[in-house]
Amino acid sequence: MNTPTDDRRGHCIDFTVPDTPVFNFAPELGYFEVLGTMEQLIDEALIPRELEWPTGFNHRLWNDEKFEWRLCRQRPEGARGPRRFYAEFDYWSVRSTVRGRPMSVVRALWTRREAERIAAILQWTREDEAQVHAVARAHRDGAFQQFKQLVPALNGLARKGRRRA
Repeated sequence: MNTPTDDRRGHCIDFTVPDTPVFNFAPELGYFEVLGTMEQLIDEALIPRELEWPTGFNHRLWNDEKFEWRLCRQRPEGARGPRRFYAEFDYWSVRSTVRGRPMSVVRALWTRREAERIAAILQWTREDEAQVHAVARAHRDGAFQQFKQLVPALNGLARKGRRRA
């Protein structure tokens, strides 16, 4: 486990880096990403041997026959505190996109997908809110409440004349 305990000022940094790399696939966006320590990424054979690792939050780019690659330091999921706390921390992101597909296209597709996801959440919220308001209006409607008292199944009284078999 790669678990930092505190920074230079003595602030607690409370998170744990996974023992195995994390793989994120987004085929509809045309990329995949692997998150992990330097050793984990080298063990997965994702990094060319001759590649010089970036310093701080800089990045390195390279190409092969099919993909464009980007390596940069990543702040781990759940990590708290300013980004500068992690400028020398051993946790990296290797992202691969299909060659010839610029990252700007990937970002545009990602933005569109996130907008659609948020719109779906908001649409559900609007419909749910409309239903809550309709129920509240029905509870405040005196005529409707009087009508409900006439319906035996709604007023809590049993129907007369029915026998149970």
